[in-house]
Amino acid sequence: MTLGAYEQVVVAALRAEADLDGADVVRWAVRCWAAASLAQVCPLTSAVLAGRDRWEHEVDLQLEQGNRPAALHEWGRDFAVRMTDDADPLVAAAAGLEAAALSRGAAPGG
Repeated sequence: MTLGAYEQVVVAALRAEADLDGADVVRWAVRCWAAASLAQVCPLTSAVLAGRDRWEHEVDLQLEQGNRPAALHEWGRDFAVRMTDDADPLVAAAAGLEAAALSRGAAPGG
């Protein structure tokens, strides 16, 4: 079995909440990685959300989106774009700034 195939089996088992040895540890590790990675790419949005005790919940929602792009900056841009529609104007403003910055970096010649 290739590493890619094994990863797909593990992801499917975790999503199905199958009885998989160490599944809780894997979920915890993925959540920690996601929180650290998104905070690195979207520091303003993550700080505002953390200050409002919403950070962990929003990380969980981002993970639930599935089909994460391979590039971390693309995933961060997806997160920031999603948060631009937030009801909290400060969250939306921070996310809008970061979404624009991440979109400029992804543009040719950006």
